[in-house]
Amino acid sequence: MKVLLKQTVGIDVAQNELVVSLGRMDEQISIEVYVYKVFPNTKKGFSSLVAWVNKQTSTRTGM
Repeated sequence: MKVLLKQTVGIDVAQNELVVSLGRMDEQISIEVYVYKVFPNTKKGFSSLVAWVNKQTSTRTGM
């Protein structure tokens, strides 16, 4: 099992949308952008973004 060292989120903010990419790095320093999604730049869109990121990311040390 790979050990997850780091998780990152990148957000490109535009007037009408938020483009979000999630990445991770394991113990072999292997970097992977593993998922992305576009959300509307509204309060509802931001709430959806937070829920989606929480669902996609891991709090465990293994992948």
